[in-house]
Amino acid sequence: MRALALSLLPGLLAGCAAIEAPRANKKLRPVPLTSMADLEAYEVADAVDDQLRIWCTAAFEVREEGELLAADDPIVDGRAAAEIERLRQAAETTQGPELASSLRALTVAHEERLAALVAGPKFASKRYVRADRKVAELAFGLRRWRLQR
Repeated sequence: MRALALSLLPGLLAGCAAIEAPRANKKLRPVPLTSMADLEAYEVADAVDDQLRIWCTAAFEVREEGELLAADDPIVDGRAAAEIERLRQAAETTQGPELASSLRALTVAHEERLAALVAGPKFASKRYVRADRKVAELAFGLRRWRLQR
């Protein structure tokens, strides 16, 4: 009898757990479906953000040493501006207003960070650090948006 009761215990527990799962799912915040255009825009934004972060980190090190950026540096020669334009176009192709506004804000933040890197012969590192922090916060929010979808 005791062996029979022990053998039924896993089935009984599984049955109770099945009842709890729908209740737990109801507590989750409903998230609207994400369009393919939004997902593609996110992928472009993520790639642009990664590339610009690499270029800006290298340029920041050069500027911290008191030197100007070389003419063939991606920040100066137009490659960074092209990436910013890709980000701007991605913001225009989105269908969700939340993502579109986030991408527009990220575009502006990247532009401010690039401007801080190339501004004048004397480098304003505090200005760059503020702009870099803003980019990092917006990029984190963008990744959080993606994880919610």
